[in-house]
Amino acid sequence: MRLKTIVFAWLVVLAASLNLALFVGDIHRPMHHQAAMWLATLVASGFALVVSLRHRTGLDAVALAARLVVVVQLLTAALAWGASSGPVGAGFMAGAVALTGGALLANIVSVTCLIVDCSVTLRSPV
Repeated sequence: MRLKTIVFAWLVVLAASLNLALFVGDIHRPMHHQAAMWLATLVASGFALVVSLRHRTGLDAVALAARLVVVVQLLTAALAWGASSGPVGAGFMAGAVALTGGALLANIVSVTCLIVDCSVTLRSPV
């Protein structure tokens, strides 16, 4: 097993699990969605995006597109949150958390692509 594959799989699963942790919580309570968790999710997703730039097959292209969606949605929500002045209201937080829900869906697509790719790789003769 290659170290590059292990690191890539670890980053994809880490980004997805951090995204889930960010998404879970009362949608109207900003204290349930912390800035540090947002940053950790964005950084892990960004690293997973950089590592996934190995586009070779159609499945890799889908996974790369999903990673791009994750980063764009998380970055949009984080920038909007950072640009807001004063305390974050419940309405804004609901919109930001909705963006993280979309990112979570894209993370699920990315993890599914990873699982399919690994199962195809394990079945192919060496």
